[in-house]
Amino acid sequence: MDIEKDSQEAIYRPERAAPGQEETIRKTNPGLNGVQGTANADQMKRPGNSASTSVEEMVGNALEDLKS
Repeated sequence: MDIEKDSQEAIYRPERAAPGQEETIRKTNPGLNGVQGTANADQMKRPGNSASTSVEEMVGNALEDLKS
């Protein structure tokens, strides 16, 4: 799949020639979107491969700092 080529086609497609629902669904499944498909899916950030501090944790830490 050529992501750049598909992106260019989507950008320069005349509005009256917008893709139909069936075409969009066909190109999207089982991927991320109609242009990207499944390319780079392994590089996406998601809870299983990310480590971050939640807002709740940051607020809790800030409150603990204020108590000290």
